[in-house]
Parts: sequence; C-alpha cells; structure tokens
Amino acid sequence: MVATPIDIAQAATATTATLLKWQKSMEERATFRQKWINRAGRFKPHAIC
Repeated sequence: MVATPIDIAQAATATTATLLKWQKSMEERATFRQKWINRAGRFKPHAIC
C-alpha cells in the first residue's frame, strides 16, 4: 500500500487530536491535584512559636 498525501494528512490530524486530548487530560489532572494540595495545606497544624 502506498500512502497518499490524504492518508498522511488524516494520520497527522488524528495524531494531533490524540495528543491534544492527552495534554488536556494531563492539565486537568494537574489542576485537580494542585487544588487538593492547596486545600490540604490549609489544614496543616501550625507550629507553636
């Protein structure tokens, strides 16, 4: 099978879409994790000075 320019373009588009979905997923996970870290940080017992 010979890859036509259309085949190559479709494959590139699919790959780009997959990478963008993966990036968005990772950003959402990082944001969620950061929110929990921030929330947990509020309840840390403070050292008595």
